[in-house]
Amino acid sequence: MAMRALAPVIGLLLSALSIALLVASVVEVFRGNEEMGMYFLLAAIALTAMSWLASRSVRMTKEVPVLRSFRVLTEISCASCGFKEVREFEEGDYIFKEIGKCPRCGGIRVITRICREETRPNP
Repeated sequence: MAMRALAPVIGLLLSALSIALLVASVVEVFRGNEEMGMYFLLAAIALTAMSWLASRSVRMTKEVPVLRSFRVLTEISCASCGFKEVREFEEGDYIFKEIGKCPRCGGIRVITRICREETRPNP
């Protein structure tokens, strides 16, 4: 918890130091010392990356994944009389699968639709 509070401050300090090193790099290049300017530039890039990683790690710990739950339903219809029945999905269900005889007319019942019904998670 303490790291979460300190991370923005650390990120700002690293960013400020990175900007200072970038300015020092430009100054060294204008003085004619390109090698030292390159070292300062690489240090500035490294500190910028560390600052970004620090801010990213804090942001990632705040995010809470949303868990969605839903029921999968199977709709069974009779082609002859139009009788429909909805039940819970069972393993092996697929569209146009013949289920059996219709209780109303004795025709063949087939699965016509498989869908999901979303439910709201309880907070």
